[in-house]
Amino acid sequence: MATTDSPWGEAAYHRPLHAVALVKQVPLGDHPGDLDGSGRLRRDGFPVELNPWCRRAVTRAVQLGRGSGGRTTVVTMGPPAAADVLREALACGADEGLHVCDPALAGADTLVTAKALAAAVRSLGPVDLVLAGHSTLDGGTGAVGPMVAALLGLPFAGPALSIEAVGGDGLRAVLQLDAVTETAELALPAVLAVAERSCRPAKAPPAAWPAAPQIRVLTLDQLAGAQPGAASPTRVHRVERVAATRRPVLVSGSPAEQAAQAVALITARLAAAHCSGRSSAVGAGTYAGTPGPGSPVADRPGPAAATGVAATGVAAAGVAASDVAVAGVAAPDPAAPSATAGEPGRTAVTRRAADPYPAGLPGPAVLAATGVAAAGVAGTDVAVAGVAAPDPAAPSATAGGPGRTAVTRRAADPYPAGLPGPAVLAVTGSPETGGRALLGEAARIARRIGGHVLAVTPAADPEQLRDWGADAALRLTGGDPRPVAAALAGRLRGSRAPWAVLGGASAWDREVLARLAVHQDAGLLSDLTTTSVRPDARGRLRLVGGKPSGNGTLAEVGSDGVPQIATLRTGSLTVRAGHADPVTSPARITARIAAPIPVETLDVPADPLLRRSDRRTEDDFDAVERAATVIGLGAGVAPDRYAEVEPLRALLGAEFAATRKVTDAGALPHCRQLGVTGRNIAPRLYVALGVSGSPHHLAGVERAHTVLAVNSDPDAAVFAHCDIGIVADWRDVLPALTAAFRRAPTAASAPEATAV
Repeated sequence: MATTDSPWGEAAYHRPLHAVALVKQVPLGDHPGDLDGSGRLRRDGFPVELNPWCRRAVTRAVQLGRGSGGRTTVVTMGPPAAADVLREALACGADEGLHVCDPALAGADTLVTAKALAAAVRSLGPVDLVLAGHSTLDGGTGAVGPMVAALLGLPFAGPALSIEAVGGDGLRAVLQLDAVTETAELALPAVLAVAERSCRPAKAPPAAWPAAPQIRVLTLDQLAGAQPGAASPTRVHRVERVAATRRPVLVSGSPAEQAAQAVALITARLAAAHCSGRSSAVGAGTYAGTPGPGSPVADRPGPAAATGVAATGVAAAGVAASDVAVAGVAAPDPAAPSATAGEPGRTAVTRRAADPYPAGLPGPAVLAATGVAAAGVAGTDVAVAGVAAPDPAAPSATAGGPGRTAVTRRAADPYPAGLPGPAVLAVTGSPETGGRALLGEAARIARRIGGHVLAVTPAADPEQLRDWGADAALRLTGGDPRPVAAALAGRLRGSRAPWAVLGGASAWDREVLARLAVHQDAGLLSDLTTTSVRPDARGRLRLVGGKPSGNGTLAEVGSDGVPQIATLRTGSLTVRAGHADPVTSPARITARIAAPIPVETLDVPADPLLRRSDRRTEDDFDAVERAATVIGLGAGVAPDRYAEVEPLRALLGAEFAATRKVTDAGALPHCRQLGVTGRNIAPRLYVALGVSGSPHHLAGVERAHTVLAVNSDPDAAVFAHCDIGIVADWRDVLPALTAAFRRAPTAASAPEATAV
């Protein structure tokens, strides 16, 4: 029998426990991500394995069951071939396997999968602890565990680094949450996700797998409350291979010569970026709205349509030429100091910094659609370019231009809380970590649908929320995810459903939205890196998202749920102007931008089944997202040599990031891991040291403007996905590279990056 030799905890239970591990079979290595005609991942002909995170769940479950004199059951869902992961788990010490297998379940999304797994767990009778991996190689949603907990009515915590018994019916776990650790005490039964660094993975060679395993098969008709895969509220529309737009240049010569050439090329690239409206200093803040090469960016209207103030050929009545410059409108006074806000593919609005804005409003509060004069817009009406009316029955007047629809909405429409249009909820446990990007994205989406943004958070500065994009705020009196989701679901049941509920990809956001998706039976779109708003076959505006799916592919996903619920990777989002720019949200025009936003309170009790304590901050969670320059450390750089990289990091004002192998080994915090199962970032410069170039990792830096790779292996995959490559041992070239950057004018200063 093969399993790990570490004890499951210092304290043991005094009664037998029934531990259940939820496991998944995933493609081994770099699967192309292709889908079949039904939108399901093609597995035939590709090697598969037990998901690495699930291996830790098996280890912990076996330690728990055997350590207490109880038993361990391993549950999986998948085609007949998925029985192999159960056989391996049995070889590692599990007592029985339960295989949820039915062709009708094919294509199940996370919600339908969670319903089937929860039904399977119920069929086992009383269980004490359900363990799951923290993530999966083929998606990394982290949603199934919290959803199963919600369906079973149990507390959830994770990812757990250590586990020990507390009394007769509880456990204590140290959790690794983003950039902090904390201790959680849970009453049993409970659901727990296991961290990658928690223990050794359960592994057994095929020769050790039992020939006649104890595996029971459950079909859909044996799973009370389960649904077929066709009932999934979310689905993958298509998977597209991201076109390779980087043109790698490999320099040659001595280490000093290679370093000099590389820095010269970087300087030239950043100077070109500066000419196109981006800052060229390596150490400066991140590009606001500048996608890197190879990044598919959805929802890109033409330049004129994006301003929302006055489109091409429209004169904004009463607005001086020195106040606002829009395509087709008189240019601003070049002598006047100005501030410019814009987005890629969109026309920037230039305002005089000293303009006396009425009632504290920056810029003119006039909206006009393409081809429509802005003069004479009544105070009871708002004209919004490119927005379809949420309520087709509402009286409205429309006018539009080519490819765009303008909708004039009456202020007398029954908007919730006095705000126009449908609500987009931005739910975040800590606005300071990615909240600005989340609210900016929510404001952009709200603008497209003619709606408003409601920020939902335990505590935040209302003025800051307003400036970042919120039209109103809902303050939560408590922060435990289980009661937060229940309280929010209760509030939504008493009002018109919001158009969408968005959150970040932090552990808190993921659990709250996963639980809310169960309450609303709406499904969850997880870890989106791009969003757009498109009409469906019935003409309804729907949220469409993109997410990395491995091996250089991007999956396009959508939801039929009401509301549409999604978590977003804030590091891949543009840091938008929020309400500093009056064109960001029509709702803010009618509500007067300078006025305080309305703030309501939602009572959230503490979770009686879970107590948190000893919270310790280990790192700055948003550091890699804010940084203009990031140095990625791969397995080729030993942790005891990190100090040698520090001079370059300090010179460039950079942040360290890492591959999964590095963070799994504990060399850097998990919140600095980049890739499909980590973070997505968009720095000006990404320097990859000792990084082999796994597609799973490179998916996290596809929006970087410039990628410099240093690797001693000329055949390393990273050289096919970089802009500039140095084939050399990093230790030989690093001193010369640091010296070359020190001589370069772009590295002379490193002002603080723009906060996310």
